[in-house]
Amino acid sequence: MGLYEIHGMPSDHSQTFFYFMTYLAIFIILKSQMPGTARVRSLRNRLLVFSQLIVAAVVAYSRVYLHYHTIAQVVAGAFVGTALGCVWYYFVNYHFTKYVPYIIEHPLGKHFLIRDYAPIPRLIHFQYENEYAEAKRWRERRMNYTKDQVSSSQ
Repeated sequence: MGLYEIHGMPSDHSQTFFYFMTYLAIFIILKSQMPGTARVRSLRNRLLVFSQLIVAAVVAYSRVYLHYHTIAQVVAGAFVGTALGCVWYYFVNYHFTKYVPYIIEHPLGKHFLIRDYAPIPRLIHFQYENEYAEAKRWRERRMNYTKDQVSSSQ
């Protein structure tokens, strides 16, 4: 076997997919603020988490099926990825958040336009409404400007 044909312990693919699946599942369950009734949100969240689990499981299965890893390597990767997803979610949401105001107010934070959107529920809807309102104001100003130009030229 050549140097690049050896696949290690644990499976990187399995670890990565289970890490993202775990982090997103925790986020969806604890922080999801999508519109709809409680029953609709619960069903939607369960479907999202289940679909993520299916994708992670298919990736793990494919590594064994393609003979890149053993079952033990894939299971170890899934375990490590799940553990790291839980630890990282905890770290980001319970320890890192106290530094966010400092980072935002720091000159580098301002230079790179870093903002904290965490307190805004339904962020995409919020952005859409504000951008739509600004575009509408801009169009109205442009229309008023062209009307003023036409009336002053007569």
